[in-house]
Amino acid sequence: MARNYPKAIPACYAKDETLSRAYAMGWNRGHGIACHISLTIGETYFTQSMGKVKADADNVRDIHQDACFEAESQGRDYSPFEFIAHEFNESDDADMLWEAFEIGIGDAIMADLEGFGDSYYGIETVEA
Repeated sequence: MARNYPKAIPACYAKDETLSRAYAMGWNRGHGIACHISLTIGETYFTQSMGKVKADADNVRDIHQDACFEAESQGRDYSPFEFIAHEFNESDDADMLWEAFEIGIGDAIMADLEGFGDSYYGIETVEA
């Protein structure tokens, strides 16, 4: 599983302390979401992109990814996210801060999801 802080900041953000911080904040947010969402094979879930779907070995990772990105998006409706939004929006570099933050979120979610093997999802492997 990923950590709450990235091992490295992408070069395009690392050269600027403010962008580096925005990326790290995004990473932390993405990690916090991905590591707390758990799914169960056989359960039915609803995602905006897939609709109502029953989790199985073929789609559980897609459902998990969709759930992570939807949770992140919905989480922006409430404080303390409003404080981050205000800080970024008041900056002269708002667009770059938002870009770094968004990339950090996505990178963290994808890094966390890479650590979820078949056993986490309850997918049994058949040995030959």
